[in-house]
Amino acid sequence: MFLAFYLLFNIVPHGLAGVPVAGDWLLELWLELWGALMPLLGNAALGIEGPIEVVPTGSGDMTWNYVQQFWFVVIAAAVAVAWTVLERRRRDLAPFHAWLRIAVRYSLALAMFSYGLAKWSGNQFQPPDALRLGETFGDASPMGLAWTFLGFSPAYCWFTGLAEVLAGALLVWRRTATLGGLLAAGVMANVVMINFCFDVPVKLYSSLLLLMAVVVAAHDAPRLLAVLVYNTPAPPADLSAPVLGPKLRVLRVVAKALFLLMVPVSFVMQRAAVAEMMAMASYGPLYGLWEVETFSRDGAVRPADPNDALRWRRCSSATSPTRWCAR
Repeated sequence: MFLAFYLLFNIVPHGLAGVPVAGDWLLELWLELWGALMPLLGNAALGIEGPIEVVPTGSGDMTWNYVQQFWFVVIAAAVAVAWTVLERRRRDLAPFHAWLRIAVRYSLALAMFSYGLAKWSGNQFQPPDALRLGETFGDASPMGLAWTFLGFSPAYCWFTGLAEVLAGALLVWRRTATLGGLLAAGVMANVVMINFCFDVPVKLYSSLLLLMAVVVAAHDAPRLLAVLVYNTPAPPADLSAPVLGPKLRVLRVVAKALFLLMVPVSFVMQRAAVAEMMAMASYGPLYGLWEVETFSRDGAVRPADPNDALRWRRCSSATSPTRWCAR
């Protein structure tokens, strides 16, 4: 039960964000709630000094995230213990586990589609520009080095995106959910290693997605072990869905159709955003990597000298107004 509640706590914000019309407002309310609790849960309870805030930097490994995950673990453990102690009459938990697996499947599928489409649209990785090409390996950050490697080959981005989109598609259907979990586990294991080894600040979220993939695949662990390890026949999987009334069955079909429709719509929107970003990019006459032949400082010309730490030797210009120069 601990794992079930821990996963549910992590799935909640994704579910709130997916609510039509009110999704953004509900997610903002969720973040504000946790932000209000941080002085108590982080500063007072854990002794962390300074403000604990969500800074929009794209990082998912801030102190705020670690504090939240710590309390997710604590609350999930407390609820699991309380459930075990208070639930004297053992109920049939099969429906609960079935719905939990559905929630995990669709949350994981949503993430797989999101990352896969971002790679296909060119929104996640871009080819190295003049700024990056003018930087030495020693000056590059670990994440910058990884992003340069991944962005260099559009074909590789398409290949990894295909694996993620395929995993997402397999997760949507009960018959192929286990295969989707296995594929997602392989994909996310590679992503987790890149994030940890190259200091990409998405370690918590990628590890959570890997855990979700393992949970989905582990549902059929006895059957997989029978076929792949023990070389014995495996019984067919139970593919029955939770029992629903007529109206809920119609709602389920509509919800799945909208979920699948979101995939091409999201791809088109991402492509449009990338096209707009490229159209706004200015490849002016100074774009590229330049050798500095004449350099003056405070009115005095400084001759070329490899030992002069103040004289610029190269200058590069990217597609943005930012200019970067190497000395």
